[in-house]
Amino acid sequence: MARNKDAAWSYFQLLNEKRIDDAVALLDEEGSFWSLRTQKRTPTREQMQYLRANTAHIPIRFTLHNAVEDGDHVALEISSHAELDDGFVYDNLYCFVIHMRNGKIFEVREYLDPRPAQEIVDHLS
Repeated sequence: MARNKDAAWSYFQLLNEKRIDDAVALLDEEGSFWSLRTQKRTPTREQMQYLRANTAHIPIRFTLHNAVEDGDHVALEISSHAELDDGFVYDNLYCFVIHMRNGKIFEVREYLDPRPAQEIVDHLS
């Protein structure tokens, strides 16, 4: 059986491979996502819709630097890199604190540098 940190990291690996439906299948629909950038909690069902509508079009790659597991809680230190067709480059560092429940990702808290995150949101708008 996979450890929780392996299951949590596999979500990002699937996003790297643009296997969005497989990544979404790892999420508990009753859960939520919270981001430092917005400081709002989003129900996982809404996050699933966002992923399906937007993620496949953004050439973002995630790299795992460290993973710590404590029971049902996982902390992942991750970096991202994306180069858009128009030359815009997005790089960021994250700490994702993930609560696993019954082998699925139940709650995600995303801590990141909000400046580059807002820059890419503005750029894509």
